[in-house]
Amino acid sequence: MKIVILNDSFFAPRHLDRLRALGEVVVHDGTLTTKDAIERCTDADVVLGDGFLVDFNKDFFDSLPKLQLLALNTTAFRMVDLDAARAHDVSVAYCPGYATRSVAELIIGLMFATIRQISRGDRFYRANQVELEPTSEEGKAFIGYDLKGKTLGIVGVGAIGSEVAAMATGLGMKVVGWNRTKKEGVPLVELEEMMRTSDVIAITVSYAPETHGLLTKELLSLMKPTGVLISVAKRDVVAMDALYQLLAERKIHGAAFDFAQCIENDPLLKLDSVIFAPHIGVYTEDSLTERLPGLIVENVEAFVNGTPQNIV
Repeated sequence: MKIVILNDSFFAPRHLDRLRALGEVVVHDGTLTTKDAIERCTDADVVLGDGFLVDFNKDFFDSLPKLQLLALNTTAFRMVDLDAARAHDVSVAYCPGYATRSVAELIIGLMFATIRQISRGDRFYRANQVELEPTSEEGKAFIGYDLKGKTLGIVGVGAIGSEVAAMATGLGMKVVGWNRTKKEGVPLVELEEMMRTSDVIAITVSYAPETHGLLTKELLSLMKPTGVLISVAKRDVVAMDALYQLLAERKIHGAAFDFAQCIENDPLLKLDSVIFAPHIGVYTEDSLTERLPGLIVENVEAFVNGTPQNIV
């Protein structure tokens, strides 16, 4: 069996040893095009790759008649031509849940950072080296609020949303959720009620045609003046122009994003009430060097042993 690795997936020697126990392993890095992927995967039975870097399209599957398994290093799989994979009887495995805890913890961190204006405070102190008085005009601008007793609304109560709910409950928050399907453990409410009653809105819903523009201008306008919106979802889930207006006019307290997808000169970048992270929700040693490579190898082992897991 020939196993080809197209892109770095944080494999340590112990992970590669497990793969070598299954067959010949060929390691590449920096594969960015379908053409390069095809050339590097000649005679491959199993391919390990990154769908955000390589377009696994019809040409890819047409060109590799021996291929049995494409093992992705991502939680997403929409970037793979699944129809072409099925037509060639190729299984596609993905890595659900490897970074659930890491992303959830980032959401909680962004919640604290936004409500307490930690980034803005850091910039202020670096520029002035001054300890603020709470009665001063500058000091009053930094006054936030305690999270205990406040309400967190979670848009998308999947694995990440459920983890955030557990953490928020531990902080003494009341938690409500909205989800496209019934979920246990978190009381579900309509979006209108959530936006009107929640102090913090956390958006963890997956992007799909039915979630495009889910949080409309009308829904966003229901938020409390002290409301905060935290999003790790794709930008298109939110009516961003309307959100910008609410933030610019100080009608809500703030917002934070880990996947803002801003363009050059995006007006959001000029607002001091907004915090950005460069899509680093999964960036922990635990997720990237332990859980992710381990899960990829487990997916390959399970497939080879006739008990496939995490197959799309």
